[in-house]
Amino acid sequence: MFYRINEVSTIRGTEFTYVHVDFWRRKSHFDAGDPPFLTNDFHMQLQPTGAKIVERDDGWLKLAGGDYISPAQFEARIDAGAELALETEPVTHDLRAQILTNIDNYWAAAQLGELSGDHTSDSRKQLYWRNRPVPQQPTPAIVRDNSDPKGVLARREVKDLRGAKIER
Repeated sequence: MFYRINEVSTIRGTEFTYVHVDFWRRKSHFDAGDPPFLTNDFHMQLQPTGAKIVERDDGWLKLAGGDYISPAQFEARIDAGAELALETEPVTHDLRAQILTNIDNYWAAAQLGELSGDHTSDSRKQLYWRNRPVPQQPTPAIVRDNSDPKGVLARREVKDLRGAKIER
């Protein structure tokens, strides 16, 4: 599979990242100037940051008060009705990996479903299943911008994906 990421933006008025991708079965098809085999526009809920529970190398969990507890002890105390708070620490997620994983998973599902054509939100363009047209319902246009409410578009690894050509 070979694909080109044409656009990365924000769906206006939302926190969704919009990613428009063209797919070819092989890079040689792209190099020959063949039209894409399949096109999709992704509406991704990407999380640039998050939190993870602090734990030691042996897997014990850190309580908010600073003590450590084994996962089994933690579970038993929660089951007994105790209210325990765990200490967390911030983490930065790999947005490039999230985006590419979403694209790769879609491609695998599209191949299983034998999809081709245009699988975007533009209902004027035709999607095919096993070379037969799939009826499409008219949908409102997806309005995109660069508002970036979660700071996704500002990240270097996301900026670098715009126009990227990727062979898998």
